Amino acid sequence: MSEELARAHDRERLRQAQEARQAYHLAAAQRLNRRAERATKAATLHLARVTSA
Repeated sequence: MSEELARAHDRERLRQAQEARQAYHLAAAQRLNRRAERATKAATLHLARVTSA
């Protein structure tokens, strides 16, 4: 019985670790997306200044 309990505990820890990795990767992708959006906005503003000058 204790071996079965230990396996169940290990499975739960693995599941939690997978969820943590997924959350980390999602947050990293969101940061990268925001950075890309800021770069796009900056490039658009720069282009508008250059073409209007």
